[in-house]
Amino acid sequence: MKKIVRAAFAALLIFAPLASSAASKKPAKPPVVTGVVTAVDGNNLTVAAVSKTYEVDLSGSTLMGIAAGDGLSFADVLAGDKVKITGAMSGDAFIAKDVTDLSFVGRNYFTGNVSSSLSENIISLNIDGNRYNNRPIDISSAVIMKKGKSGYAPVPATSLRIKDKLTVIGTLDGPTIMATAIRDDGAKASGRR
Repeated sequence: MKKIVRAAFAALLIFAPLASSAASKKPAKPPVVTGVVTAVDGNNLTVAAVSKTYEVDLSGSTLMGIAAGDGLSFADVLAGDKVKITGAMSGDAFIAKDVTDLSFVGRNYFTGNVSSSLSENIISLNIDGNRYNNRPIDISSAVIMKKGKSGYAPVPATSLRIKDKLTVIGTLDGPTIMATAIRDDGAKASGRR
């Protein structure tokens, strides 16, 4: 009987630390690649990170934008863009799950409050201290998503109001910003009651 108790005690001393260390391990975070796009070829990117260059497969991945239906596609990712990609290594390729193009912010995003409605399809934004302040924004081809109680939903252009806070995705065409997507967060509440 003493031999059985000793054997059980020895097993407990040996295996208890292993069980507690296995239970305390946190799930691994998915690998992340952050770097500069050096080449774009269909569904593949070449990304130069600090210590390595990755061949990234975009098949089945999602390009992260400001809201569902924001009009972004992988065709908007350009050589020279800084990207952050989550995914997994498979052989020599990095298989992307989510891709965030950090260069969109400087190139395609404009944020401000609606300052005027110039016509049915043209608005302007008040962007304090920005060279794009009060430029005309053509919204005729834009998908417009407005914040509501249950998230963002598509709305017509007529729902935009003076002082609404907008994030606009678009490109410059001369002096005009051609919007492809707009997120409307509504008017900023005043402090008065």
